[in-house]
Amino acid sequence: MNTEPTPTLAAVAPATTCYRLLNFDDEIEGSDEFLEDDSVTWTRLDIQHRWNVGGWWHANLKPMRRKISSDNV
Repeated sequence: MNTEPTPTLAAVAPATTCYRLLNFDDEIEGSDEFLEDDSVTWTRLDIQHRWNVGGWWHANLKPMRRKISSDNV
């Protein structure tokens, strides 16, 4: 007989992180991520990639995404 408690859904399913793509005229934040040239890997802006933090996203830049918090929904 199994005496272990049944795990809850929260214990089984990992938390999901949601993102949204940056739109024209979104101000770029240091926590945003850009799509690498391999079209698979997302890289968070860091010291080497801070060239545009505080600037505005536009179509001439790589696709970028931002983590959605409960405040943004």
